[in-house]
Amino acid sequence: MKHRKTVLLLLTIILILLSNIAFADNIVVAFEKREYTILAGKTATIKPVIQGTKSQGKFAYTSTDESIATVKNGQTKGITPGDATINCTVTIGTNTYNCSYIIHVLQPVTQIYVPEKEMSLPAGAILRQLPFSVLPEDAANKEIEVYVNNKKIELPTDGTFHTGYKKYTFKTTDGSN
Repeated sequence: MKHRKTVLLLLTIILILLSNIAFADNIVVAFEKREYTILAGKTATIKPVIQGTKSQGKFAYTSTDESIATVKNGQTKGITPGDATINCTVTIGTNTYNCSYIIHVLQPVTQIYVPEKEMSLPAGAILRQLPFSVLPEDAANKEIEVYVNNKKIELPTDGTFHTGYKKYTFKTTDGSN
């Protein structure tokens, strides 16, 4: 039992040194990570974890730059690309605990541009150029997936698309859909 208490004490000290944690009276309040990422226009629920009490406490949130990210009731919304710090004050009984995290707001893909929705090519022809582009130019993650008949296919490394398929579907991987 004594060994277990020592390990728990050491883990608590390490957590305090490695992250932004508030604690008192064996109560620990902290976010699971120091940094989070979200796309502009998207919302995520990010609330601190409370240990050492069954009380949920009262939460008050602020953003250091509401032009980049806003926060209300633990719902963080990315506004424009950039970084902001989200601060949270938790009141449990008469004690107040402060913790924070950095939110990185990234530019999402807004469009996969395909110049021609339909093309007529002779049987067996090979299209040697990728028929799409990802917009905007400053999108944080321009990676896409290609599907044929709802099955993911590997994007050809040489840019070759065979005309044996009737329909290609392009999807973003950044979560912007």
